[in-house]
Amino acid sequence: MNSTLAIAAVLIDGFIIYVLARRYASLGWAAASGLIFALNPATLLAANAWGPAAPATCGIALAGISFLTAERARTAMLWRVLGWLCIAAVVAWLLHLYFTAGAVNSIDAYNLWTLKNSPLQSDGQAILFVPQYLWGAALFVAAVALVVARAARSMSVRVLVESAALVGLAWCLLATRASEYELFYGLAFVAAAVPIAGRYVGAYVLLSLSLCIAAVHAHDPAAAWGNLQRAVSLVDVAVFFYLGYIFLGAEAAPEAARPSTRRATSPATPGSWQRRWFDPHEGTVGMLWPLDYIVAFIITAASFCVMFHRYWFPTGKIFDEVYFARAAEEYLSRQYIYENTHPPITKLLITLSTWMFGGLHGGDNSHGWRFLGVVFAALAVWMLYALAKRITRSTLFSAYAAGLLALDGMHFVQARIATPETYVVFFAIATIYTFYRFWIASQVRFERYLAARVPRTRAVGVAAVLVLAAAATFLRWPHETAAAKTVLMLYFVAGFYFVYRVIVEPLLSRDGAIFGSYPDGTRVLQADGGVTTLTPDGGSLDARSRSVLPGSLTRKQGIKLELEDAGLRAIYAADGSLQYETPVGAARYDTTARPENSLLWLCLFSLSIALLVASKWYGVMAYGVAFVVVLAVWSARLVGRIGKFERPAVWGNPYGFRLDVVLSAVVFITMSVYFAAYIPSFQGLSDQPTSPPRAYTVSDVVTMQYNAYEYHSHLTQGHPYASKWYQWPFDFKPLLYYAKYGGQGATATAAMIYSLPNPAIMWMGLLALPWIAVLAWRERNKGYALLIITYLAQWLPWAASPRIAFLYHFYVDIPVICLCNTLLAQRLWQWAAAKDDANWRAAAIGAIVVYFALVAGLFVYFYPILSGQTISNASWQHHMWFQGWI
Repeated sequence: MNSTLAIAAVLIDGFIIYVLARRYASLGWAAASGLIFALNPATLLAANAWGPAAPATCGIALAGISFLTAERARTAMLWRVLGWLCIAAVVAWLLHLYFTAGAVNSIDAYNLWTLKNSPLQSDGQAILFVPQYLWGAALFVAAVALVVARAARSMSVRVLVESAALVGLAWCLLATRASEYELFYGLAFVAAAVPIAGRYVGAYVLLSLSLCIAAVHAHDPAAAWGNLQRAVSLVDVAVFFYLGYIFLGAEAAPEAARPSTRRATSPATPGSWQRRWFDPHEGTVGMLWPLDYIVAFIITAASFCVMFHRYWFPTGKIFDEVYFARAAEEYLSRQYIYENTHPPITKLLITLSTWMFGGLHGGDNSHGWRFLGVVFAALAVWMLYALAKRITRSTLFSAYAAGLLALDGMHFVQARIATPETYVVFFAIATIYTFYRFWIASQVRFERYLAARVPRTRAVGVAAVLVLAAAATFLRWPHETAAAKTVLMLYFVAGFYFVYRVIVEPLLSRDGAIFGSYPDGTRVLQADGGVTTLTPDGGSLDARSRSVLPGSLTRKQGIKLELEDAGLRAIYAADGSLQYETPVGAARYDTTARPENSLLWLCLFSLSIALLVASKWYGVMAYGVAFVVVLAVWSARLVGRIGKFERPAVWGNPYGFRLDVVLSAVVFITMSVYFAAYIPSFQGLSDQPTSPPRAYTVSDVVTMQYNAYEYHSHLTQGHPYASKWYQWPFDFKPLLYYAKYGGQGATATAAMIYSLPNPAIMWMGLLALPWIAVLAWRERNKGYALLIITYLAQWLPWAASPRIAFLYHFYVDIPVICLCNTLLAQRLWQWAAAKDDANWRAAAIGAIVVYFALVAGLFVYFYPILSGQTISNASWQHHMWFQGWI
């Protein structure tokens, strides 16, 4: 009797699927979707095995979605109420099953929790100190939140059906205590989604096979199906994440392929391959709540979990941990810091990590030394996601970039060793991100000033700054050396001048005129109730409609000046506003708009670069990146003074950067952080284990910097794993951090830890970086240009370095390579979308997915020699692709 009822329920489910699919599909497709469920051997076999409960509640869920999408206008509210009641009933039933089931990680369901463990094991087992059942609940809630956030953006019947399919699959595949027959819910909605996209056809076949195997296994539960179970579990989970990835990216991918963006990738003018305008929306799209934050959190958490697993192995100090982990011990015991050739920030972070685990009496071990390195490596993945979102404007490709970094071998290994490089990479990404935000925020600038007073006021201010700096230096530190006094004088001059320019001078000018400037170089002066506009090509316009026309590009149009050139249409109005229109978008700038706080981003950028330089000296290369950009953009204003602009600015507002403010802020904040890093030394350290602590002076710290420079400039002796700067992009010389051999002959084993970048990332970068450089110049893209300048500035100076170098010095460029590879993938997608051909789109998606799969596959392949697993000697040799790797 139960079997008959169950099969009848399946047939009814098939009919409801047909009714639902008819709302968005043809008669043929709707009928097919209903029939493939009702006549599916897997659903019929499962219904016969487990009875009518699952197909009956599945039918209620299908009816609920059908009611919610009913098109009867007069009774729409009634149908919605019925729909939500049906869904509530199904949710209540599933929760009942969840809380009455045994506390096991799966009741024979082939899901995430059976990839490693057998079913019917306790779900109270801890993963990173958290029970499995909480992980399962958290993953399910996160999946639902992502789906809801995506569905809310473009609600439709199709989106609702896809959302229901993903939520149904998430319940069975992510939550613990799931039963095998609960796959019914997701499978039914996948069948309903078959007319929506071809990917659901393959998903339906694979999930049906899984349900069929589970139903057969139900008749012989004692059978040991371990390998088959794991294979089916892997397929189920892979199908779910593939469908979810495409669904969540559906909003971002078309956004990147809108017609305006496709036009942006074509030459600006016939016969020209360079734009003569900028994208007004570049860098303005940030992380969206909650979608981007949830996606970034999931990728970051997954990366952390992978790096956390056995991060304490090996338990002894390896490679340069003999210096940096030792420094933690010395700081905690207030002893002289033996490793004094690098700035203290990273050593203090390693000390903090050790202290968190109990200090010298509990944390002085590999758990303590390395933990914060894993945390900062995971945070670097988050930071790269945020940077990628600003540059790509796509959730999908931001996740792609973050995923590439998470799958890089060097990122994985450096996270698990107590040396500075992981912290350096985090601060390097933060520096790029904050500078990019500062660059974009400086595109529109307004400030008050009294033109007649500026020279006199500025001169008095500078004099006051010099007097205060001299007094602070020579009265407070009269006994320091001349070198230390010079450093202190520079510090106080920068600090007092920064305060004067951002606080005192604005207060003195609070009654003055308003000076404004726009991204194209337009200047606006608002004074005495009138507005005067100076256009970039030398024209001017005031509120009385008087205009001076400079050349052939500009013409009078009523009370406006309108410039049309190479796809750009810029309209300058008498009220001081600018309408900037390009083939990729338009923007309006006026004196009433409140621009982004560029001073805040200047301070955050200065803090980031200060932490970077105070971690390792080669972070100073980021200064070159910043000042190349600032000087290049700022110097464009000199063209207007010497001659005149030929066209609007394209790389940034020439009047947006205040060169003196940028310089003083960077110097003052960098020196503040650098001095703060030596606070333990200023408080006192013991020169000898038996001597009392001695307070260091500023002269001592300055001398330490000179000694460190001398050490590095003469560090030329050979090292078996040293490499040349030109070898790094080719991944030819990884570093061996740990090696342990065992056995002999055929039974010989090896346990190795190589700091080896993912070859697929590095070698694709050889193609991606030149292409992104071309696009940066061609399209006047600030984000692209910043990546290329950063890459070159952090790499090429090593060609002139006198000291020996290692591949980890190139580690700071790996996130840049990951992002450039992502941009190449995004451009491939845009190019295929512009073809308006399904075959090209399918090929592009295939190439993008296959490349990511290749990166992931190589990470898994090299994992044994990244994590120190014991493998056969033959397997180790198999992983050594080049002679330089051995």
